[in-house]
Amino acid sequence: MFDQPPRPQRQAHSRIRFRAAFVAAVLSTSWIGYSVAADDTEHLTAWQRLKARLIERGWLRDHATEHLPIGNGRLELRQYDLASKIPGKVISVTVREGDWVEKDQLLVTLDSSELKAQREAIEAQVTVAERAFAEAQAARRKAAADLELARASYQRTQELQQQKFASSDQLDRARTAWVNAQTALDLAEKRVALAAAQVDAAKAQLNVIDSKLADTQVLSPIAGRVLKRYVLPGEVIPAGAALISLVDPLDLYIDIFLTPTQMRDVALGQPAEIAPEGWPADRVIPARVVFVSPEAQFTPKFVETADERAKLSFRVRVAADADWLRQHRDALFGGLPAVARILVTEPRHGDDAR
Repeated sequence: MFDQPPRPQRQAHSRIRFRAAFVAAVLSTSWIGYSVAADDTEHLTAWQRLKARLIERGWLRDHATEHLPIGNGRLELRQYDLASKIPGKVISVTVREGDWVEKDQLLVTLDSSELKAQREAIEAQVTVAERAFAEAQAARRKAAADLELARASYQRTQELQQQKFASSDQLDRARTAWVNAQTALDLAEKRVALAAAQVDAAKAQLNVIDSKLADTQVLSPIAGRVLKRYVLPGEVIPAGAALISLVDPLDLYIDIFLTPTQMRDVALGQPAEIAPEGWPADRVIPARVVFVSPEAQFTPKFVETADERAKLSFRVRVAADADWLRQHRDALFGGLPAVARILVTEPRHGDDAR
């Protein structure tokens, strides 16, 4: 009989090959699972990403949360776009982009030399009109005195005629003088009214010029920060040209869009919180609901995914607390992504919310 090779060595090699194949299978499965998880993360919907952020912040627990009044959006600062009411040449611009300005601070000055010359001409017209008015008043006083004299003369002539000391012809002339005096007084009063109207018209033109002169100096309507400067000294601009854009750091808000289910616990004036993206989880901005849309609308494209845009929602505006903003004037910027949560003290449903 032939000798057979030792079987224990052959079994040992088989066990080594089996273990290597098993380790390779495990590693391959782990890599595939990681790739699938990464792909799922990249294809999360906007609500799923928002939910993950809220769970991380501690605002939500990891279960169904569709009813909670929470929404995402972008922080907005109230913007004021200042424009020129009159055409003219820009003399000076006293601010630059990013400068802080106080209320009624001078921002832009336009050339006023032509308007000042027009004002001097209209002032002369006012003087002439006032003089004509004074002369008309004097003429009215004289006409009133003449009427009183003519009336008295007619009465005396009438008495004399009754006593046969005056003829009928004299009485007729006295009556005619009285009527003419009345007509002269009526005409004098009309001239006074016309002169007064001319004075008013001249003063109105003067007020128009003064208003235009005031418009040559553009003042800040608020205390805020310069967002954009559109003109430079020396430029000639038309009426309505953009000059300066300001933002009010004390008027910050966010518009969120809630479903009808989420609207059950939302009311005007309700307290809320705003969490800007990138802030620590324990830091939020106190806020309040200042506007609730009276009618539903389709969710704007920039807020949710295509599927969620097909759903009707309600626009709710949440405004940051003014006292907090005064203490943190330059802490926030418009356009920053954020999440707003409306605080519900006594929810009308049994689901848990934090």
